[in-house]
Amino acid sequence: MAVNWERATVRSRAADIPFERRRRGAIAAMLTGATLSAATLGSGVFAASTPAPLATDATASSAQHDRPDIANAEIHDFATADPTTIQEPEQLDRKKADAPAPVAVTTEEDAAIDKAIRALANDDIPHNAKTAVDALYQFRDKAVPALQRALDSADEQQRHLAAAVLRWIDADPTRRLCELSIEALGDPAIEGYWRTLIHRPALSAVHWFDDHAQSKEVRSHLLVAARSPHNQRRFLAAALLARAGEQRDLPNTCAVLIAQLPDNEVLGDALVAAHGLYRIGPAALPQIRLAYRGADDQTRKLLQLVEENLADDAAGRKLTKEELRHRYDRLGIKQVTDVSIDPVHTESFLGFAVLPRL
Repeated sequence: MAVNWERATVRSRAADIPFERRRRGAIAAMLTGATLSAATLGSGVFAASTPAPLATDATASSAQHDRPDIANAEIHDFATADPTTIQEPEQLDRKKADAPAPVAVTTEEDAAIDKAIRALANDDIPHNAKTAVDALYQFRDKAVPALQRALDSADEQQRHLAAAVLRWIDADPTRRLCELSIEALGDPAIEGYWRTLIHRPALSAVHWFDDHAQSKEVRSHLLVAARSPHNQRRFLAAALLARAGEQRDLPNTCAVLIAQLPDNEVLGDALVAAHGLYRIGPAALPQIRLAYRGADDQTRKLLQLVEENLADDAAGRKLTKEELRHRYDRLGIKQVTDVSIDPVHTESFLGFAVLPRL
């Protein structure tokens, strides 16, 4: 669907929260003199035998809100594959041989973290989850162990709010955080989530996945999600894989993106799809050229724009602003969007100013 600047806005607190890289080395240096151990502190954050108390009301998680388990997606091999068995990409995760020592937590901090984790659950106390999210965000690394345990809570609101906080503090990808973030790509209707965070679950998940796109764990889960029966989850996963230049299961990734190029009622999906095809690179050209057959006018314009950009890159050409404007007019891209004269070129996933909702 065409995107007009007046309509294309992202109303999200998540967009205002910086995704700071954790400076593990600096933290380790600050704590070299610390000798307090988990046993000395009596901290439930470190003690595996005393996990942070979680809500256990199973009824809170019974409503799945159209978020099928990606392991049950019966679409070819990737849909039923164990993500850990998928061959890892050439760019591996950063080595963590020099992992820092655990962050020391005082007894008072441990109690405050435990109280905040409990407050994330779906209860009858107004605004306590919002206060808890803010507190846990401030604790950052100190709260990570408790937040990770909360990802397995029986309470849907508690586990997804914990996942959101972990994404905001730029936590490293773990299997469980990836699983919940894949669920979030589908914008599940989690009771209390919107009231607490005032944004769609998919928004922070997209930011976090994009930021960790070189992770083996992340790519493995996105490859499975790109064959999900859930339309939005499938599309956003394919777009993230494309932005990362992932070459595995390329026919499926291209097919998912090309399916969103035609003019429709979904705001912004065609621009995200065209950008993804461009980011895949020349490997996408066979699928792009096949897609011209039976394509509508908007699809043809965007395919041509992607193909010309790839040709420019291959020839080492960098167009001037005037040349970009001329191509914008020649291809009639204004009928698709007036946000940018070259919408396939953008650094940010949200450079299109809107996250598509399928």
